Amino acid sequence: MRLNRGGDRAPLFCAPTFGGGVSAYLDLAQAVAPERSVWGIKAAGLHGEELPSPDVPVMAAAYVREMREVASGGPYLVAGWSFGAFVAYEVAQQLLALGEEVERLLLLAPPPQMPLPPPYAGIDDARRAHDEAIELVRMILAETDGGRDAFLLEARLADVLESSRMGVLLDLAPDRRELLHQLRVRSVHMNAGERYRLRPYPGRITVVEGQQDGLAPDAVAGRWAPWARGGLDVVLVPGEHETVLQPPGAAEIARHLRPA
Repeated sequence: MRLNRGGDRAPLFCAPTFGGGVSAYLDLAQAVAPERSVWGIKAAGLHGEELPSPDVPVMAAAYVREMREVASGGPYLVAGWSFGAFVAYEVAQQLLALGEEVERLLLLAPPPQMPLPPPYAGIDDARRAHDEAIELVRMILAETDGGRDAFLLEARLADVLESSRMGVLLDLAPDRRELLHQLRVRSVHMNAGERYRLRPYPGRITVVEGQQDGLAPDAVAGRWAPWARGGLDVVLVPGEHETVLQPPGAAEIARHLRPA
């Protein structure tokens, strides 16, 4: 999905976020224009079709094929925000293995557990919350008369989503069938991220973090340096994990994408 009308520079490809969509990258796409185009790769399953693979390398292989349909050869720029950092990392690995040039790999506010191996703190609670929410939405969709049971189910659904920090989904996906699709994609992505094992990356990595998250650059560098065989850049931009892609962070990321 093309997110802007950019120029002739190599396009930037953005991996799907935890929820499977790419709208999080819209501000970045506008900040990057008109120098280069930005493409967002949506996850399967958002519209009720077959869900994405629960395996990050399989998922990434499908996205590499999509990217090469847009740009048949490199250099490629690959980015991923939050969960998308897992996918972007693997996409870049596969492009290099195919002999393609990866100009930049940007990990935008990657999950705090990345690149450490599982098990991840809180993953079981998160999985239980997603499972319960999925079951509640299915029960709501089965209630055709909209009576008292549906009201109680809606109240419980709101409690589950709010307590698990997923309350924003009620606004992002007000239609319950759409909400079900998003929850199912998120559940697959959660399992995929937990199973994924990073291997050292031969190229250069740029890790972008929000200044308000309080992460020291040296600490970020120490965590990622063993994985970045071609060098590492740590960039702090205004915002926190949820807002680094919004203004003014988006403009700062775009500045770092410009040639020196």
